[in-house]
Amino acid sequence: MERHFAKMETLAAELKGNTDYETIQNVHDYLIDHFEYDRRTEYRNYTDIDGFRDQTMVCSGYSLAAYFLLNKAGIPARVPERVLLQVQPQILR
Repeated sequence: MERHFAKMETLAAELKGNTDYETIQNVHDYLIDHFEYDRRTEYRNYTDIDGFRDQTMVCSGYSLAAYFLLNKAGIPARVPERVLLQVQPQILR
């Protein structure tokens, strides 16, 4: 796993642009150009680690990869997960 994060840190440095907007665009374009959405039903790549191994991932993998790359490039990012369920569970009843 350390090797994965080392590669991600190097990649974040390579994708860093002259402005925050350029960096965000570079991260977006890299993820879209290098990975396919994982449409398998029996097993899916939910993490960025799985995605970088197989070049496929689902939404959470894209989110985690973008989160890590943006933060390492100096752009604060968060990954909200199940916020609606935790904050407003009665909406889902």
